[in-house]
Amino acid sequence: MKKIIITLVCTVAVAAVLLTTLFVMPVLHENDCRSRVFPEMEKDLGKVSGAVIGIIPKTEQSYGAGGSGFVFRKDAGVYYAFTAAHIVSSKSASYKVYSTKTVESRLSGAGAAAGIASVDDSFYEALSDASIEYVSPHADIAIISFKSEEELDCLTFADAEPQKGDKLMCLGMSDDRLLTPTYGTVTAGLKEVSFADKMNTSEKSDNVIEHDAYISNGNSGGPAINEGLTVAGINIGAEFNRFEHFRYGYLIPASQLKECIEAMDKQ
Repeated sequence: MKKIIITLVCTVAVAAVLLTTLFVMPVLHENDCRSRVFPEMEKDLGKVSGAVIGIIPKTEQSYGAGGSGFVFRKDAGVYYAFTAAHIVSSKSASYKVYSTKTVESRLSGAGAAAGIASVDDSFYEALSDASIEYVSPHADIAIISFKSEEELDCLTFADAEPQKGDKLMCLGMSDDRLLTPTYGTVTAGLKEVSFADKMNTSEKSDNVIEHDAYISNGNSGGPAINEGLTVAGINIGAEFNRFEHFRYGYLIPASQLKECIEAMDKQ
């Protein structure tokens, strides 16, 4: 009888450890990454949010789920913005652009609070059209251009690579197509990670930096802002566990974005 009790106790203990490891800890980690706020950075959100844009693909049938981007240049009335290449990879789609100012000026009350995911086609048709100016052959980076009557901000780039422990504020348009800030720190240095290339169904690798600011659908292409309010990098995706709980996000550092600007300007 004593052996049976010991066996049951050990079984329960093992089960508890497994439950904690597989379910409880990942949920707690995800909740922490989603809810974390750095007050000293949050107070400066308004200084950088005016450069963040949402990008929506348009096909003959509908307006699909999109992604994010951020403006870095204005030239002769044309804005230039970075996004993730996989956001603008469809050869059968055109792309529309909006900003936080678009939502504020064209929707009011409950509509603005709910975002633009459920508005009618007339709202989308009035948005700016995007042109693809450059797609990196080496990384998940693209540059688009668009015209807008809105006065949008332009972000600048960090001089140094993000280092482990650096604080970040990540900005993007989430599933409801409203601006979503999340906060975290760099958790690992530069490493190579392979992603499926949606343009040709093959695998390609990106040199990325890992962080724990929560990233979800719609955030790809948005900026990771450092404490100096400059762009540390561009978010291109996240790692989730087998139960779809967030583990960490990936950003491509600003040095690679600068290289893309130089390549585009030489075209």
